Parts: sequence; structure tokens; C-alpha cells
Amino acid sequence: MKKIDIARTWGVALIVGVAAGFVIANQIHVASDVKIGTVSGDLIPTKDNVFTLGTSENRWKGLQLGPGTLFIEDNQTGKQAGLTVSKGALLINGINSIKIGETQLTAAGLLFPDGTVQKTATLVGATGKTGPAGPAGPAGEKGATGMSGGPQGFTGATGATGPSGTSGYDAKAVCVVTGTSAMYFGTCSELKQVGINLTVLIK
Repeated sequence: MKKIDIARTWGVALIVGVAAGFVIANQIHVASDVKIGTVSGDLIPTKDNVFTLGTSENRWKGLQLGPGTLFIEDNQTGKQAGLTVSKGALLINGINSIKIGETQLTAAGLLFPDGTVQKTATLVGATGKTGPAGPAGPAGEKGATGMSGGPQGFTGATGATGPSGTSGYDAKAVCVVTGTSAMYFGTCSELKQVGINLTVLIK
């Protein structure tokens, strides 16, 4: 096969093994059956920040990098940020925070969109909805017998002896009519009289 040195638009020293045709313009288009050989030097474009390696329609499948640094320029400050890996840890030098959506990981802690900063590893979230009630647990053991009732109260004092009864006599209501002093058996109200009600004992 014939080897061709390509050094036009890109100004890049490429050794291309040609198995089919190719077109050189602002980009290099290589047919699917063209095999590109190895590059023995640095691959440097002729202009800064102009050319692209691949497009959104035609992408490279993989990018293999050695133990070096991938540099990306800050589009605001123009400073370089270096991406490296050391002992299993991903290192990003030249930045002061990592932003995912509206949340930022900074040196002060995790910065949320509302301005709050989480400085510790734990953060109490909002209380979730109450879940359904679980099944009833087994009955507990029978508790110990409680103390017996209080002490016995004091014996009350003996009451006074009542009056003697009217054994052998019948009590009868008597009405003494006012003004005449007449006595009638029955109450004054029953007899429809005005007087004094008395009780007499009759044997």
C-alpha cells in the first residue's frame, strides 16, 4: 500500500494507509475501509479552539488515555481544570465546586438551591407519610398481682340509745278543735277542722 503524508487544513502529520478514497476540506473524511496507522508524534491542530474531534452524528466509540491529565478550560474564567485519577480517586484540580443540577458540592459543604448548606454527612429530611398499621403483636405476659386494698377503717362510735317504744299500745291521731277544745279521732285535715294534731296511746 502507498503511504501519504497529509498536512493541509489541520497541519497534522498523519500516516494514513489508503485502501479507498478520501476527501480533504475543512475536515478530513475517511472512507469506512481506510485504515489509519499510528502517529509517532504529537497531534496538534493548526488553530486554537477551532477544530473538533468527532461530531454529534459521527462519534468516536472510545477514548483511551494513559496516566496523564485531561485539561478542560473554564468558559468563564479561562483557567484550566485538570482531571486525573490517583489510587482509585478521581481528582479535579483548578475548580472550587461540583454542580449537579441546582445543587453544588463546595468546600463549605453541600449547597442547596434555597441557600442552605449541609456540613455533616447526615441530614434529616421531611417526615414521610404514615404507613399502614402493622399486625397486632402477641399478648404480653401476665403482670404481677397488685397490692391489696387499704387498711381497715376505724370502728365508729356507738350511737345514743333511742326512746323506749310503746309496746302494747296503739297510737291514734286526735284533733283538738280550736275554741271548743273538743277532741276527735283523726287528723284535723282529715276532719276538716281547725285545731292541733295530737297522738294518744290506747291500750
